[in-house]
Amino acid sequence: MSFNHRKKKGLNNYLVDNDLADDCISLHISELAPGKNSHEPHVHDGAESYYVFQGELSISLGPEVLRLGQNEAASIDSSKPHKVTNSGIAMNRYMVVIAQP
Repeated sequence: MSFNHRKKKGLNNYLVDNDLADDCISLHISELAPGKNSHEPHVHDGAESYYVFQGELSISLGPEVLRLGQNEAASIDSSKPHKVTNSGIAMNRYMVVIAQP
């Protein structure tokens, strides 16, 4: 078995099994300052999961807002408009996993 080494935000090393399609699943770690958004609302194929290591995270999914705290997670249909915001008063750190259909 062999692996490709990939650079991903927030990780020292990300290994992908050569037998997998390179884009079938992706993972990265993000940090946001209080009140900041990671990006504007956007859509893409697949599903997206978030896990909060520290702080508070709000996920806007169309008109709905999911609020997550430390050691909480959510999975969304990323074909719906979505964005994430640090809704707390301190830095937050979270993991994003994106799976393609």
